Amino acid sequence: MIKNSILFCLAILVMASCSKKEQYIITGNISDKEPTTIYLQQRIDGNWKNIDSTQLVSGKFEFSGSVIIPDAYYLSKGEREKLILFIENCPITVTADSSLVSNAIVSGGAAQSLYSEYNKTYSSKDSELMSVYELWKAEQNADVKKKLEAKVDSLDKQLNQFQEQFMSEHPSSPVASHLLTQIQYGKNSEELSQLLAKLDTSLSETNAYKAIKKRIEALKKVAIGQKAPDFTQNDAEGQPITFSSVYAKNNYTLIDFWASWCGPCRADNPNVVAAFQQFNGKGFGVFGVSLDSNKERWLKAIADDKLTWQHVSDLKGWGNEAAKEYAVNSIPSNLLVDKNGIIVGANLRSEELINKLEELLK
Repeated sequence: MIKNSILFCLAILVMASCSKKEQYIITGNISDKEPTTIYLQQRIDGNWKNIDSTQLVSGKFEFSGSVIIPDAYYLSKGEREKLILFIENCPITVTADSSLVSNAIVSGGAAQSLYSEYNKTYSSKDSELMSVYELWKAEQNADVKKKLEAKVDSLDKQLNQFQEQFMSEHPSSPVASHLLTQIQYGKNSEELSQLLAKLDTSLSETNAYKAIKKRIEALKKVAIGQKAPDFTQNDAEGQPITFSSVYAKNNYTLIDFWASWCGPCRADNPNVVAAFQQFNGKGFGVFGVSLDSNKERWLKAIADDKLTWQHVSDLKGWGNEAAKEYAVNSIPSNLLVDKNGIIVGANLRSEELINKLEELLK
């Protein structure tokens, strides 16, 4: 009788535990009392996908559901107001001011705790970098500006190293795969493959891991030794120019992706001008592809920066079709091709570009 009672009690406990569904519950408290819609989103294939939505009522909102694996999500209140959080099946709280992003405090789950730890150091380093960058932008003295530019580059490198180290120290956390999407810019397929290999395969189903795998495949198509994809876009007069018709006329051609609104692009333009002036007589050409959407600003930047080579653009901004074909996700970005269109260099800056041309055109 006692044995049967024990078995009955155990059965009840098992049934209770099985009926208890694992889920996340996100409770939010925002100082903004205006009714509005809050979206729960993910970044998939470069697009924002709405996972869920709810109404902000008297400054409060709630989401609930379940996830198969912990992953990065975003709370959105307006197009530009996006707050990242890492969701796993546990209670999560969000406290924020009216902007949802500024000074937001998110708690709940191991991944979120780890991201908060990372973000404290990252924010400090990033603030230092941006302070020096603002000084660089405002500086008029050429010598001082050059020193500030070197400082910006150094701080940027340190920030990147910190992110890579943090990622390597936590290889099984979804924070690590997310960080890889943050440090991917300017890296080639081999560099990204090496970083991806540091992550635990348990992360292979996270959106970030999948995105990096796709990017590696895209970059392989425009790697050194590959033939540059051909394309045609219009110049400033609306005349179609095919890239292959440009590089066939030169010994080497730099295809330069840039935009009038891109500060680092405009800062690098004098270096490209110097290389063009030095080597143009030896068979070096430049082909500018602009990620502008405003034609007047594009043409003004060409004139202001004295970019005296051929330029094209489809005026689609980040939707530029050639930029997509070349897997460009940050600018300035460039590739150096020979007269047959074979890629011989990538993302060459300042002295790197000069040295490479001296080597090739000696």
